[in-house]
Amino acid sequence: MDGMLAANPHNRPYSPCIGKREGLLFTDIRLHIASLRRERNPHVFRPDVMFDSCAYSAEVLPLLAQSKGLIQARYVSEEPLPDRRHLQFMPHLADAISRIGGGLAVLDVASETLLTADLFCQKLAESPNQEAEHGVRLAWVLVPTGGELRTCGLRKIGLPELRSDPIPDDERTALESVWDEVVSSMWNGDIRSTYEVERFGQRFRLDVGEQVRGESKVTSARVLGQ
Repeated sequence: MDGMLAANPHNRPYSPCIGKREGLLFTDIRLHIASLRRERNPHVFRPDVMFDSCAYSAEVLPLLAQSKGLIQARYVSEEPLPDRRHLQFMPHLADAISRIGGGLAVLDVASETLLTADLFCQKLAESPNQEAEHGVRLAWVLVPTGGELRTCGLRKIGLPELRSDPIPDDERTALESVWDEVVSSMWNGDIRSTYEVERFGQRFRLDVGEQVRGESKVTSARVLGQ
């Protein structure tokens, strides 16, 4: 608690990272912290294998080989949350645990992003107000007919992740830009079943299907004429 409150190195003058509002989560029963050992949970030490689109650098994988255990921190609610204070609380919790325990790497499970502990701390120092950050990453997953776009992180705010139909390689750049705008709209509370976005002089339509096992299928098409 002290590592997140008074001793938090990311505090700014008159602007603590964790105040009373976020601090209430310390006693929230939806917060769970556990210790896992490698010998009993070897699979969780290979997020590059666990996830089909994990983002990581080459320098972080050797650190995982040195790891003997990990601390798992989760905040899970079955009901919609009234605010997003958990987006601020959880990264600072992960950083405090890492600093105190001599952590080597930090894995954001929702965004499937694995960073060295030093880089995670550096990014938190650059943007200590995590609640204001856009917390979704777009991933490109290879399939036989090209690739699929998928989101990693929408579940942080209680929304299903999105996955596209197969997309030809030559349409990837255009549709990534379209998806960026749609995901930003969703993150900011604009939730619809259909979005239309103009990019590169063309209009695109994205239809978001029903949620199935935590994901919604997205179908995209160019809109011809007005």
